[in-house]
Amino acid sequence: MTTQANIYIDQGADFSTGIDVVDDLGQVVDLTFATIEGQARKVYSSEVIFQFDILVTYPLEGKAIIQLTPEVTETLPPGKYKYDIMINMLNGAPKRTKLIEGIVYIIETVTGAPV
Repeated sequence: MTTQANIYIDQGADFSTGIDVVDDLGQVVDLTFATIEGQARKVYSSEVIFQFDILVTYPLEGKAIIQLTPEVTETLPPGKYKYDIMINMLNGAPKRTKLIEGIVYIIETVTGAPV
């Protein structure tokens, strides 16, 4: 179920991207009783650099949005970080699964940069 995807985030700008959660057979996953969380770190064993805000938008259709506000992205140091997105299924037997993992690149922004 884990998907590999790299993300590019501009400092000081809104960031959002949609995700569609499907199982290994391509069937939509009902997110009604699920929580989704995601973090980025320099390396897997280091401190958390930031956490994504994740909103389940259409639970029956397996849809969610990963987002960061400009207030958060402007504080992020430029560079390359590892991230993943985990889902916690709470209906029936609890199950924790990694949905997405990859590299997140924080890109410096020229316009509006401090002088």
